[in-house]
Amino acid sequence: MRACNAPRCVRYFVQSHGRQEWCKPSCGNRARAARHYQRHSATAAHDLSGSSQPL
Repeated sequence: MRACNAPRCVRYFVQSHGRQEWCKPSCGNRARAARHYQRHSATAAHDLSGSSQPL
């Protein structure tokens, strides 16, 4: 039995494949979307912090 790695998921599942990380496909999608949002929001915050050069 393994715990699901998706954010806010509290389910456990029987691992049927060696690389399985989530209890169902929608949990995998939620985890990938959270990583994408975190990566892009960090980039946007860095761009807004004054790294642009005045012309």
